[in-house]
Amino acid sequence: MKSLVTYFVDRPLAVNLITVMICIFGLVTALGMSRTLQPPLTIKAVSVTASLPGASAVDMERFVTFRLEEALQDLRGLKELESTTRNGQAQLQLSFEPGHDDMVASVEQIKSQLAAIRHRLPRDIRPLDIEQQVMDRLYAPAMHLEGIDEGNPEHRRYVDSLTERLRRITGVVDVESSLRAQNLHIVFDNGALNRAGLNVVQARERVLEFLRYAPVGQIRSGDDELAILVDKGFESIDSLKSLPLVVNRAGQGLRLEQVAQVELRFAEERGRSTLRGAPFVSIQLWSRTGNDSILLTERVRALVDEFAAAPPEGVTLEVATDPSELIDHELAILQTNGLGGIVIVLVILLVFLGWRIAVMTALGLPFCYLGSLLLVDGASVDFNLISLAAMILVLGILVDDAIIVSEAFAARLKDGLSRRDAAIEAATQTLRPVTGMMLTTALAFSPLLIIDSALSSLIRPLPVVVIAALVLSFVESFLILPNHLKDFGPLSGAIEDRRFVVLARNAYGWVLAGVCKLRYLALPGFIALAVLAGWLVSEKMEVKTNLSLGSGLIIHAELKESISLEATEDALRPLEARLKELEPDLVKYFTTRLGSAMIRGNVMEGMRFAQIQVAPTGSMAEWPQKQLGISEKIQPLIDELVAQERFEKLYLMQSYADTGASQEVVSIYVSGNDRIPFGDIQDGIEEAIERVDGVQDVYMDDDRFQDSWSFVVNHRDVLSYGLSPEGIAAQLRQRVDGPELERIRLRGEELLVFTHYEGDLPLHKRELQRVTVMTPRGIAVPLSRLGRWEKLRTLRKIEHKNMLRVFKVDVVFDEQQASSEEVKDWIQASLEPLRERFPGYSITVHPDEGEAERKIWLIKLAVFTLGLIFLSLALSLNSLVEPLLVMVAVPFGFVGVILATWLHGMDLEVMGIIGVLGLTGVVVNDSLVVVDTIRRRREAEPDAPYRDLVLAGAKSRFQAVMLTSITTLGGVLPLAYGLGGDAGWIQPMVFALGWGLLFATLLTLFLLPSMLLIKDDLRRLGSWLWGRIRGTS
Repeated sequence: MKSLVTYFVDRPLAVNLITVMICIFGLVTALGMSRTLQPPLTIKAVSVTASLPGASAVDMERFVTFRLEEALQDLRGLKELESTTRNGQAQLQLSFEPGHDDMVASVEQIKSQLAAIRHRLPRDIRPLDIEQQVMDRLYAPAMHLEGIDEGNPEHRRYVDSLTERLRRITGVVDVESSLRAQNLHIVFDNGALNRAGLNVVQARERVLEFLRYAPVGQIRSGDDELAILVDKGFESIDSLKSLPLVVNRAGQGLRLEQVAQVELRFAEERGRSTLRGAPFVSIQLWSRTGNDSILLTERVRALVDEFAAAPPEGVTLEVATDPSELIDHELAILQTNGLGGIVIVLVILLVFLGWRIAVMTALGLPFCYLGSLLLVDGASVDFNLISLAAMILVLGILVDDAIIVSEAFAARLKDGLSRRDAAIEAATQTLRPVTGMMLTTALAFSPLLIIDSALSSLIRPLPVVVIAALVLSFVESFLILPNHLKDFGPLSGAIEDRRFVVLARNAYGWVLAGVCKLRYLALPGFIALAVLAGWLVSEKMEVKTNLSLGSGLIIHAELKESISLEATEDALRPLEARLKELEPDLVKYFTTRLGSAMIRGNVMEGMRFAQIQVAPTGSMAEWPQKQLGISEKIQPLIDELVAQERFEKLYLMQSYADTGASQEVVSIYVSGNDRIPFGDIQDGIEEAIERVDGVQDVYMDDDRFQDSWSFVVNHRDVLSYGLSPEGIAAQLRQRVDGPELERIRLRGEELLVFTHYEGDLPLHKRELQRVTVMTPRGIAVPLSRLGRWEKLRTLRKIEHKNMLRVFKVDVVFDEQQASSEEVKDWIQASLEPLRERFPGYSITVHPDEGEAERKIWLIKLAVFTLGLIFLSLALSLNSLVEPLLVMVAVPFGFVGVILATWLHGMDLEVMGIIGVLGLTGVVVNDSLVVVDTIRRRREAEPDAPYRDLVLAGAKSRFQAVMLTSITTLGGVLPLAYGLGGDAGWIQPMVFALGWGLLFATLLTLFLLPSMLLIKDDLRRLGSWLWGRIRGTS
């Protein structure tokens, strides 16, 4: 390595040319990289959806779901097979093992195995939808249109024109509009059909023949090719109305309009959304990962400005949300703190080592950043929130290698070496510790690439950027920097220690000597701090493992009862009025969704459910701070409304997954066969949970059951009328939902065609018995002659897990009153009678499943990280004991993170834990430098007292350790407190890195030397005992 360093030191032209070219190539690469919200998230899962309109959930389960599951249960690499069956639909979710890579082959195998059982599925089932789940779509800007009248043709044309133009923007892959679609409904008059001797099935077939495309083909005549067409004359709704259904021998026809109404209707309104309490239309754009979000936003805003300039009267158009603001924000932080980092490095090195060395060291930052972009781009990583967070994270780490080499260069100059020899010696002598530093930091992040999980593809840019930056930093420190120091560094003998540095080093040496004398008291003191930190985590702090970029504030509402959406809206008016008062200072806008709410990942539907989503003012990066202000203003009103006892549930959350500030969740899982109804078990669980102390709420899917009327067929009577159960079901279906007949395009708009009877089926048994069906001979027969009606309570929604019926009950409790293990034990005991009552079912209690999986992932991450670092240090130091001493600073650094987080009133978040990974590498680096220096001194002076060597070695590396720590702290602590710009969602990461490093640096300077002396004490004690034993023998 010395010859390589010497080669570059003696060739300034080659060094400067390489430096300039790498910077130019990196800059060109940066200009061409896309700026996206997040990297693509690959989920190793496949969904299979089956639709059979009109089928009940129980029939779907029996004839579709079970047969699909049986065909797919033995797939290679399959981890879990889950399904959700509803009326008319079954959806299977196949999750594969993390190590399973060949998803394309798995999808093909699924298609093949399902094709093989197609003959076992119902005849009328629609084609199966099989799709690998890849989250390659990203949120793009969303727009709000106020004052839209959905029935106004001018307004509809305005919205349609806008959406059509938005679809044509480069980068937009989908446009979702909340403008309700108009469908074409053919509503048959049952009496008119009876008089004409027709039934609805026959009429449907005639309409379908008219609507369907009837291709013929082409013929050739010489060189000419002619197309043969059949024109059915369908040009308007009027032409459909005049369609003849039957024609007698006299040529007289029965037109469709004589037995049915043909009209456009809006899709059924199961829910309603309002903006600031008034109706509106939203348009949500989606882009593909890899598309430049900022360029896309510029194109969208230009088009919105064009349409907003000339809207229909009373209509306003605005861009509501813009996710690219986060990218802009992160880029601004990187730019501000990158320049600030260079200034901080310059100032610190100027103070400690002089302006020449300071300039040479700081110039390595642009080389490392731009050069690393070449590697990052080669690894197919774009500018996104994760990669930009990594670039901010490494800001203070990049110059550590250069500082170690520069500080050693200054020391060699003091010894009288020339600049050339000092540069070569500095690079050569620091090669081992700096290589170890780079490897330990790289290994600290490598488990993010090694350990496969649901978050792996999302977090992948983080280790890629860090490792790429470390490689460039290593190259710059040993091949570029020595040449610059040789040419532009201070002359030999022209550098000397600053007075304050000498004073600080001497003060450190004096304090260290005292600490080492009291080393057997110092170590228990640090251990006591570690115990305190562990107690704080378990009792006083919350560990949040969700990676959330924030979605504004969400108010969930569930009324005890509501007869209409209007009644629910009326109950929420006080909240909406209070939110309007907060505009425009804190609230930018708020939307209210009536008729549904997402609670703990489950969509709850019904008149009594509602959800208000509040968007704070300012950019999305500023939302966390604004949310606190809104919460303080709105929470008292929520408490007041809850006290009125009109609401079953009403609470404020900061994301869809939150349950509250001091709340934890324990889940009850029930699984078994399909022979016993779940209703009895569900009622028993509710009764059991009521007896458990500390429970605040219970989340149970109320949408699981429904009341049903079942027609029990008398087969002999049915056959006597020339009917079949299938034919009766087809006619009854027209009285219920009215199945989709066809999809057509009329006047440029896509329309669905539905057919059904006028009016719904009656709800009472006596009236149901009078409902008639048509026989093939045109005779109307009441159902009372064909069978009987029975009222049942049936399942509306059926869930499976690995081919067993399952359902989940989430129990929310206050962690201040009891721990999750205590609540789990209490619930287990209360459920024991239920297990005895239903022995065929498994009833288990677990902590929140997603939270548990993420915690396991973090534990694996920590084990892999520490294991790889230990392996690297053991091979580097050729020892098993010294690596453990070097790594002691890691857990104690984490202690510093915990103490600082608690003192600031914060919780541990997943981004903070990832920040600890960066901390691990830096902390080990400082410790490695100290240990390596002490080992060198011991090799040079084998007869010197070990205590003197430890004190002298630690004192000699005081300046290097302080320089690396101060520059890193200077890069991250200002960002942690918003001094370099609001850090937004990465604030926990830089906060953890800053405070953990501050605490760990003190441990490196004082605890590490003490532990080295304790190790030597134990070695000498062991030698003495061994000598006594041998002497006695």
